[in-house]
Amino acid sequence: MHIFVISALINELNYFSTHLTIFLMGFERRDYLKKQIDQLGRVLGKMLADMLGLKQQGQVGEALQMVDETMQRVLSLNLISMIAVSPKELVSWLQQEHQFQPEHLAPMADILYEAAEGFLLQKDTATARALWERALAIYEHLEATETTFSLERHYRITQIKSLLA
Repeated sequence: MHIFVISALINELNYFSTHLTIFLMGFERRDYLKKQIDQLGRVLGKMLADMLGLKQQGQVGEALQMVDETMQRVLSLNLISMIAVSPKELVSWLQQEHQFQPEHLAPMADILYEAAEGFLLQKDTATARALWERALAIYEHLEATETTFSLERHYRITQIKSLLA
């Protein structure tokens, strides 16, 4: 009888151990995904800061090249690939194909906006216009979905609409 009870306890412990391992692996996966999301946010923030710094130093070409190379290396996309996606589909494309979370959209819109200004300074109005259209699509998506009103975002939307008019 004792052997039967011990055997049943061992089976229960094995069952519990297996499920606990699966449960903990779920936490590890969530922690890994959270780290990836946080890292993407930091990369976008650094990319924007570096681009603004280079633009302020008058190094517009270098700024655009740095953004394109960083986007390609870290995100497997570049400004031209983003232009290839229609403004209406851009947000869902970023979220589905590149795992963007809502908190990544605003920095990406800022990067597109600043890159558009850089292309305008280089007299490439077609690329500037295409990037502004995509930045506008992201800003308008955020305006419609975010619960917090952003005066800066609202100003950018107004500014881009006047540039595109």
